[in-house]
Amino acid sequence: MAQREKFATKQAACTAWLNTNRPSEKNWLKGSADYQRVQKLKRAFAFSNINQVIYKYMDDKGNIKLPESTTPTTKPGSGVGGGGGEVDA
Repeated sequence: MAQREKFATKQAACTAWLNTNRPSEKNWLKGSADYQRVQKLKRAFAFSNINQVIYKYMDDKGNIKLPESTTPTTKPGSGVGGGGGEVDA
């Protein structure tokens, strides 16, 4: 059950971030500067969606701390949010 609560917290933080930064009338056609940086990281890591980048740079409390550079320093499966790990049933 703790795993589900953790996922729900992360998903809520991810959704809030996307709602704030995605393309809109306020953020223009390409979204905020952070959104554009996340898109560059998504391409650099060859991730299939933007959420994977957001999760990679999110801590356990739902805070998203993007790197200054859009050049990845780790491989896609490593670091925060990388694969593996046990799942609570």
